[in-house]
Amino acid sequence: MGAALVAAVTEPRYKAAAVALRDQMHRERGTKLAVEAFERMSHRHIWKEEAERRQRGVTHALTPPAIVNWDLVLICAVLFALAVYMLSAWLLEDPPAPVAAPIACSWDWRALGCPRGCKMLLPGACKRV
Repeated sequence: MGAALVAAVTEPRYKAAAVALRDQMHRERGTKLAVEAFERMSHRHIWKEEAERRQRGVTHALTPPAIVNWDLVLICAVLFALAVYMLSAWLLEDPPAPVAAPIACSWDWRALGCPRGCKMLLPGACKRV
């Protein structure tokens, strides 16, 4: 912990912050506050970012979340394209060709025989060939 304070004190930019932090650590005897203060000291790049943000006039510490989640948009687009493809394939599918109705194989009393494509089993009964 002392090495971090010494390193911070040697940098003129953070000298005042390091001195204030050292004084706070000596005043506060609780380990929780000391650990939090040490973590703040060890993450100096966060201090630099905060200082740059203050110079630019940005008030929020974190960048705001993106309004659009592009991963979700991509997944939804792929699922939508797949649904459109399947629907179009189903709607544009050719209907099955109608099957020609088989000739009725029944005894023709006028001709006294079976129609073409049928043969006689017994007089009065025909079977399709």
